[in-house]
Parts: sequence; C-alpha cells; structure tokens
Amino acid sequence: MIIGRKGSIGAVNFSNAPCWPIDTTYFIDDFNGLVPEFIFYAFKGLNLADLDTSTAIPGLNRNDIYNQHIPLPPIAEQDRIVEKVEELLARVNATRERLTKVKEILKRFRQSILAAACSGRLTADWRERQGLATATSYVWEQAINKLEAEYEASCRQTKAQGKRKPFKPTCLEDFELAWELNFDGLPENWTYVPMGKVCLKITDGTHDTPKPTETGIPFITAKHVRDRSVDFENALYLTKEIHDSIYARCNPRRGDVIVVNIGAGTATPAFVNVDFEFSMKNVALLKPNMEILDGRYLELHQLYIKPFVFELVTRGGAQPFMGLNLIKTIPCIMPPLDEQKEVVRHAEAIFKLADQIEKRVVDATARAEKLTQAILA
Repeated sequence: MIIGRKGSIGAVNFSNAPCWPIDTTYFIDDFNGLVPEFIFYAFKGLNLADLDTSTAIPGLNRNDIYNQHIPLPPIAEQDRIVEKVEELLARVNATRERLTKVKEILKRFRQSILAAACSGRLTADWRERQGLATATSYVWEQAINKLEAEYEASCRQTKAQGKRKPFKPTCLEDFELAWELNFDGLPENWTYVPMGKVCLKITDGTHDTPKPTETGIPFITAKHVRDRSVDFENALYLTKEIHDSIYARCNPRRGDVIVVNIGAGTATPAFVNVDFEFSMKNVALLKPNMEILDGRYLELHQLYIKPFVFELVTRGGAQPFMGLNLIKTIPCIMPPLDEQKEVVRHAEAIFKLADQIEKRVVDATARAEKLTQAILA
C-alpha cells in the first residue's frame, strides 16, 4: 500500500504487483496477518490529505499518520467488510462512469448545435416562414462601400484641418481566407468572408505584464475567459494611468467579442456584456460591424470554429498561439442579420436546457463522491 507524502499528499493506493515506492511516498508491505484490502479501505476513509499542516510545499508527516485510529474487527469480519465495500464501490463507480459519459454527450451535443447554427439547419423552418431575405453578400458589399466613403470623407476632413489621419477600419483592408471549408450546403442568401472583412477592429491587449494593484480598473488575462463568459470576480486591477495606456489601443465595449489568443484556452470566445471599462492581456478583441454582424452570433460562430482553430495552432507541439493575422483570415459564415439574431435565440434556448442537465450531472457526481467517502467511513 502506497501513501502520498509530497505532492499528492494523503492519496492511498494499492498495488497488486511488486513496485518501487519513491521518497515522496510512505508504504506498507507487511500487514501483520491483517487483510491488506481492509487496511487499504480503512486508510482511504481517514482523509489523510486533511493532515497537511505545511505552509509551503504540501506534505504529510509520518507521526500524524501514526496518531490516527482505525477500527480493527476480527479477520473474518474484515473479509466480509472488504467484500461488501467492493460491491458498493463497484455500483458507485459504475454510476460515476455513466455520469462522465453524459458530460461527453453534452459536449458533443453542444458542438452539434453550433454546427447546425452555423450551417443554416437550426433556422431552416424560420427561413421557410420568413421567405428569402436579401443576400448577405449584397448587404455586406453595401456596408463596405458605406464605410469606405465615410473613411475617405474623414481623411479629407482631417487633412484639411491638419490633423492626424483617422483609424482605418479593419474591414477596409484586404484578406484571404486562412482555410477553405465545405460551404456547399449553406443557404443561398448566406455568405462567408474573412473575419477581418466583417469587423471594424481586430486587435489584442497589452503584451507587457503590468503590476496589479489592490483596487482600480479591472484587468483580465486568458485564465479569466471561459466559453461565453468572463470571470470579472477574480480579475486583477490596474491604475487608471496604466489602464488608459492599454485601452487607447484595445477598447472592449458592450457588443464586442473577446477571444483568448495564447495558451491552453486559445480560441475561447466571450461576448462583452458589461458597460464598465477593462483592459486585457493574452486576449484578442473583435469589434463586429453591427450593421451586418451581431456580436452574440459572432460569439457562437467563434465557439463553433474553436476546435478547428485550436487544432491549427497546436500543430508541431509549440504553445498554442492565434495571431491577429490568423484571426483576420478565419472564415466567418454569415446569415442575414435578422437570421443571426434568430440563430442566437434558438441556440441559447437549447444551451440553457443543456446547462440545466449539466448542473444536475455535476450535483449527482458530487453526491457520488460523498457516497464513496460515506461507504469508506
């Protein structure tokens, strides 16, 4: 029997084959005639991890284990207890395995909903009732032409005033698609273009590591961004001066979408639904042209393509990184604006149901864990 001394402290394991325990473990290889499996289960019921009193590296003191007490029934009863415990644990483990499978099923279910949302299948009935809308490609071209005219007029005005040239919207630049997908099945009034052609601005947060303060303006990093949510409760804080210097270039606002662009969470998107200012690091900012692209739809779209992007940026074993040039060339599948909103409405209703099921699974898993400890106790 092997017990974790450092690192995984208090973890109790049983080896049915000879092994070499290392110096970060304690071990028992002589059970003095007692039933080894009974001792194993008795030790697992002690919650040895709670004995950690170290302040630096977690550790388990041998004397603390020596001071623990376990019940010691007759040998025959030890055998009966082991038999019953293993019978009960087998049932609990089977339940936990089924719950784990449900989590995987929900994960695949959500991805299938995203695929249906971004292919037109989710809103096929709605489209049939509404009739054929104006082709998105035409609306997109009109929006680009309008922006081009506004930008040129602004350039002429600032030049006449001797002022600095205005910011050129990202969508007025030229981009090629990063990859080709099979779009043959798209509804005829849908289109697809590089992401940069439907966003007014695509940039990222600071590349430096500013010193946080106890209070101030919220500052988030990649670890604060989850699928479709931002953890502002655990955000860091910056002084207004440092925040303003970052925000001048990267200014997330309500309706925008932010995406993790480095690390294990690369390509994870979240819609900005707050009105206060915040700054970012290791997170990219996508400002959709709201005349043609709904921010909530963009979030769903980014979630749909997340597996494709993550596979692309993890080839070769390097740390995942999604640069701005790649983001600007990612294919963006676009239905008409009204249908985008309907896609979001349908998808969010289904996701809400999936979230409720997942919560029940999480609660059931927690109960199974408690049941395991109750059996061992």
